[in-house]
Amino acid sequence: MPLPCEYPLDNMPCRIETIVRPRITANDRGVRAAARAYRGTVVLEGSPRHLTWEENNEMRRSLAISLLTVLVGFSAWAEQPVSSENRPNAKGQAPRPEFPQVALGTKLLKATAYLPDAEKGFYRGTRFDWSGMIAQVEYQGHTFFGELKAPHDPLIHDHTVGPCEEFGQRNPLGYAEAAGGETFIKIGIGLLRKPPNEKQYSFARAYEIVRPGAWNVETAKDRIRFRQTLGDPRGWGYEYEKEVVLLDHPPAMKITHTFKNTGTKRIETDHYNHSMYILDGEPIGKNYRLLFPFTPTGEIRNPEQARLDDKSLVFLEDAVKRPFYMELKGYGDTARDNCVIVENTRSGVQLKMTVDQPLSTCRVYAENTSVCPEPFVAVRVAPGESFTWTTTLEFIVP
Repeated sequence: MPLPCEYPLDNMPCRIETIVRPRITANDRGVRAAARAYRGTVVLEGSPRHLTWEENNEMRRSLAISLLTVLVGFSAWAEQPVSSENRPNAKGQAPRPEFPQVALGTKLLKATAYLPDAEKGFYRGTRFDWSGMIAQVEYQGHTFFGELKAPHDPLIHDHTVGPCEEFGQRNPLGYAEAAGGETFIKIGIGLLRKPPNEKQYSFARAYEIVRPGAWNVETAKDRIRFRQTLGDPRGWGYEYEKEVVLLDHPPAMKITHTFKNTGTKRIETDHYNHSMYILDGEPIGKNYRLLFPFTPTGEIRNPEQARLDDKSLVFLEDAVKRPFYMELKGYGDTARDNCVIVENTRSGVQLKMTVDQPLSTCRVYAENTSVCPEPFVAVRVAPGESFTWTTTLEFIVP
């Protein structure tokens, strides 16, 4: 929302639209000079004109006072703990009925899976695989999973939920060889266009989708299967299948991936589950910890946020105030270490995630709305060959 900025210059109103981007849209040289020292956008509502020396000084003083007030207020607001009223996952967020979805269930578990849809889907961004996004799982009165961001925008790269997965986070298929304006492949999405003069891929960028990959979806009461086939003229191609199955013994969700290289080039990429996990809608904070089978090491940039304690990562704030990120080391080269338990220490509720392949990278991301252990798996497939791996999410209540 625009913020008021009062100054006595012929009653010409102005507004400060943002305080984070160094972009000045006013044409007036005096206003540009006055605002240059501030990271804000100043827009004059009226016909621009040259200011006198006295008016320039008055503008500088007024902008300085207004921006200082805004920054102090913003800082105080950012330090406040997140309340249930503005927490997007309070009490467990229900699936959004406006998006295509299917209900799954067993005797013990209830789940809702969003369906990939290029026009109406819950997620239509260009980062994560469109298949297998689970809005929520319910088990014995407890809820698992949640949305990372609110309000929701289907086109923004991280507006996802639950076990959302990505291939090629830093180098998608064919990106390096594609010239500006040509296409590359983002597995699980489709053919994207590389912008002119872009030198490095960015997962946060919204790329143009030239052709979304078609999906074949099959459902049963307790499972859903997604299939996508895609290729391009430069020799990249694949068949990708993901099956999500609910189990009662033990209560779990099993996600099986099968990836076949149908092209002429060897595929070497990576895959990981970003894991938008929250238990019973309780904000991520001091009641959460992550448990590992190995002793993790790594740098925690802001030690007031979390600490490593033997084989666990413990959060320290009442609720995570700003994004937390770290890369973990200390794991071995077998699948035994590709396991993590997300635990709410207050309630005893746990979500255990295991992957049947060795870790290639292990990261942790968190906001107050989700804690995201990110286990990476190397995907290396020669032409004509296939690779299968499985992620199991076990739901544990006391």
